[in-house]
Amino acid sequence: MSRSIQSNHTSTNSSSKTCAKCTSPSRDQPGRWNRQAPRPSVKTGRIYRHFKASNGESVTLRALKWEDLDDCVAFINDLVGEKNTEPNLGIIADRKQTREEEAKWLANQLTGIESGSIVSVVAELGGRLAGNSSVTRGSYEDTKHHGYLGIAISRKHRDRGIGLEMMRTLVKESGKPD
Repeated sequence: MSRSIQSNHTSTNSSSKTCAKCTSPSRDQPGRWNRQAPRPSVKTGRIYRHFKASNGESVTLRALKWEDLDDCVAFINDLVGEKNTEPNLGIIADRKQTREEEAKWLANQLTGIESGSIVSVVAELGGRLAGNSSVTRGSYEDTKHHGYLGIAISRKHRDRGIGLEMMRTLVKESGKPD
């Protein structure tokens, strides 16, 4: 089954070379997507792009930010609840998380994003978190070129191509060939 996913990430004009919606550099800007160019600093909350899911919903892909804390608590706890009926879901948490526990997790994620050891991509729909994914770089000299990937999509937003677009963005932002 093929899915139609349309990207809304376009440049406003040939001189500004930025996205009309998020002011991110457009893909045709020299050096921006060039693998030899230094990778731009990954910052919390950075918007990667906008697109339409297969059902027509507008989706924003961006990095985590501190303001996501309450959405993160609801998101993980929904997944934990789902794990009770779907034990093979692949979620590591085995119980609902408190706001304090999730704040500690989020602080660690944001520190990793700022240091460049974590690439984060969340899917936002209607101002709410619908998906969370990341690649964590290996921490040893021999594993620095390795990445550990995790991805989760809320039940009501699955099968719309959102996870696929999150994966594509993770691969691109991690500096791996497509």
